[in-house]
Amino acid sequence: MSTVALCVALGSLRQVSADPSPTPESEFAVKYETILKSVPSYELPAESASLVALAKADQKEASALAVIKVISKINPAAMPTVVGAISQSNSSLSARLAAEASKLQPKLASAIQTATVLVSSSTSGSATTAAATPVTTPTLSTGSTTGLPSPPVPPGTPGDGKKKGHYKNGVP
Repeated sequence: MSTVALCVALGSLRQVSADPSPTPESEFAVKYETILKSVPSYELPAESASLVALAKADQKEASALAVIKVISKINPAAMPTVVGAISQSNSSLSARLAAEASKLQPKLASAIQTATVLVSSSTSGSATTAAATPVTTPTLSTGSTTGLPSPPVPPGTPGDGKKKGHYKNGVP
């Protein structure tokens, strides 16, 4: 019995001595895991980006990496959108986040890369360029949109219905 107790004591001592000091990233991960577990899946990208945005300037990278690790555990499918949302608010972190996310979820690497490329291309354009090129959409004018009366509907003719003897628009 005393050898078992000694082995257990040595095992716990080994665990305590092997445990490194907590890093800021691991502290963020513990805090963010409880927060992000309570968030619905469709709100994970926005909530993740806001958590990183609330971090101090010198802790943004550690905060973002912690969020990526937590998302990898709780909802791996949301990884591309979360990386894209964080990259959109902090474009300087996009390459580091994409690399870490791809390492954590290698099957989603192409989707993660696409999300960061789309975000970087949308944030790299200037506002003056976007304002100078107006987007035109085709418009259809119908009687209801122009104020003109709609054309009359012709009465139904025999054979228009699916069953014999049935006519369109209730005309016998």
